[in-house]
Amino acid sequence: MGSIAWKVLSVATRLASTRVATKVTQTGWRAATGKKAPTDRYEPERSHAEATAFAVVSAAMLAGATTFVERKVADYYTRSTGELAPPMQKAIEKREKKLQKEADKH
Repeated sequence: MGSIAWKVLSVATRLASTRVATKVTQTGWRAATGKKAPTDRYEPERSHAEATAFAVVSAAMLAGATTFVERKVADYYTRSTGELAPPMQKAIEKREKKLQKEADKH
């Protein structure tokens, strides 16, 4: 695998997790409220509170699903290639640079 493989894997899983999180949120909203999820924030028959509540729930679900899936994909990539996934490698390098700067100050 390589950088291209990582990008394809990352994009594909992000799209899939977005679709699943959206469907789960809409289904959960219908189950909880008995109404269809507000898909247009400007729907006049929806209150501001309802539209805002759905936006908050939807954003939280999407962020949680995306984070979970991306970390799982990074783990898979690491197991498959024996190398850290590119975002993980960048995070480590960034942290090491920061620690080095702090050490140089002292």
